[in-house]
Amino acid sequence: MTLSYPSERRLVALACRVLAIEGLVETTLGHVSLRVDDRHLLVRARRPSEHGLAFTTPEDIALVDLDGNLHPDDPPISLPSELPIHTALLASRPDCAAVVHAHSPSVVACTVAGVPLRPIVGAYDIPAMWLAAGGIPTYRFAGLIRNAERAAGLLEAIEDRPVCLLQGHGLATAGQSLAAAMLAAIDVHVLARLTVTCWQMRRPLIEVDPDDYRDLPVFGPDYDDQVWRFYAAKAERIPV
Repeated sequence: MTLSYPSERRLVALACRVLAIEGLVETTLGHVSLRVDDRHLLVRARRPSEHGLAFTTPEDIALVDLDGNLHPDDPPISLPSELPIHTALLASRPDCAAVVHAHSPSVVACTVAGVPLRPIVGAYDIPAMWLAAGGIPTYRFAGLIRNAERAAGLLEAIEDRPVCLLQGHGLATAGQSLAAAMLAAIDVHVLARLTVTCWQMRRPLIEVDPDDYRDLPVFGPDYDDQVWRFYAAKAERIPV
């Protein structure tokens, strides 16, 4: 059977592999989705031969509608139990093209320790600084987001922000491109990892002086595409 959207399936599969390589997911948990039209998205699912996100292939990517139904032309596959994370964010944000759900251990550590992610880095990771300066909300629910009620709670928590931490769980991001959603997830993961390291040093966290903000640019889609190409090239060179 020839699957539709072959290039887009390869892209989603590659994004899943990037999450694993960069340490945002472990084993089989986590997923990425990409909108393909007004009613459909591609999302990482599980075949019986599941080997984890580090080994994701295009055959692991399913075409579903915003109601969570597998497209009839796709072969049977197990859809993620937390598919409502993707369908709710994509349905509520017409400009959203992609959603990432990952289980970053550093993010989990910060949420369970009650340590907020603050703008403690400057030029080292400017997008992470801006995310923290704008506020990174937390959805204070540690269970699976597998129904409309729990997804509504996520929407209420995230509001119009590009990322939301999930208490004792991980994170969810929404972006106007796959690159934007992926980089937001990676930036928050890096920020959380640095936060954990600083707390381990038992020293106070020094936030970026707001006066320095004017020398820290706001990057746009061109920057996202450039950095995403790095992560994609890195993942493509690691055999599945």
